[in-house]
Amino acid sequence: MTQRLQYQEIMPIDIVTFGVITEVDGSISWPPDFVIRMNTLGFEEAYIDAMPVKLRAEPELNVLVASPSSLAALKLLSWKDRAPENTKDAIDLIFIIKSYLDIGNHERLQNEHMDLVDENFDYVRVGARLLGRDIASVLGEKAIAVIRQVIEEQTVEGDRYPLLEDMSRGGAVEMIQENLLLLKNFKQGVLDVTDKLNTK
Repeated sequence: MTQRLQYQEIMPIDIVTFGVITEVDGSISWPPDFVIRMNTLGFEEAYIDAMPVKLRAEPELNVLVASPSSLAALKLLSWKDRAPENTKDAIDLIFIIKSYLDIGNHERLQNEHMDLVDENFDYVRVGARLLGRDIASVLGEKAIAVIRQVIEEQTVEGDRYPLLEDMSRGGAVEMIQENLLLLKNFKQGVLDVTDKLNTK
């Protein structure tokens, strides 16, 4: 691919630019034929929300890395654009959802979101709801509208749940049902923030 480099012949690295080169429809494309296109919705917010990570002390080398909440948002937006050809985004998303409290958010839950801790507390489901809140707090209006549309479509009662099927690839019915509950908690977290903003 035009945007892909190979680091020491072992690690592929994608170089994706955005910003002033982004086209009116929110996409970017690569020369010379501009056939490869990518939707950059959410990229700007992810950049603003990025976390500095020190890779080396001497000489000092710091790089910006997408926060877990921004990464989850980009995975969901990417799944929308690329499904059903690519299921990896859904698998990555459910991994972040299930791990969210364990990647630096347990203390935040205690200090900032105690309303989620009650007699029905479920560690993983509460993490999913907190992730939804964090995503809704980071993304702009256009990106969060797309996120809401996707999760509404993927949690409404129906015969098929493409996102859940991709998340639970090869899993039993019980896994799909549990992932549906996690996605519903994730959706509720998004609604916690967006509904509050809409009432102001």
